[in-house]
Amino acid sequence: MGQNEIPKKEVPMLSTGIPSTLENWVNLCIFTFGIDSKPTVFMKEKMDKQGKDEYVIADEMQLLELLSRIFTDDANMISSELARRERFQKKLQKKEQEEREERDELDNMLDFQ
Repeated sequence: MGQNEIPKKEVPMLSTGIPSTLENWVNLCIFTFGIDSKPTVFMKEKMDKQGKDEYVIADEMQLLELLSRIFTDDANMISSELARRERFQKKLQKKEQEEREERDELDNMLDFQ
């Protein structure tokens, strides 16, 4: 390269053969994790700030691992919340059952008298 030549910027590419732009990463996240997933929201926020044609200069596998961790952490949090709600629902059902049994017992006592 000569002294006065401007180096051409190499366009980063994804393994799919498309440019590594924020728009393409958002589409990849939608396809992989879902439209409302945390990784998709994360990448959309980046795209809204920096523009859809902004290049993502990051190792593809490392970024996928990071996005997967975001997705897994979110899924684990949702799973934990669902388990907590299920435990609460079971306790509530048990308490309702006990109250029904007490009412039935009182009704039987009143019927006996």
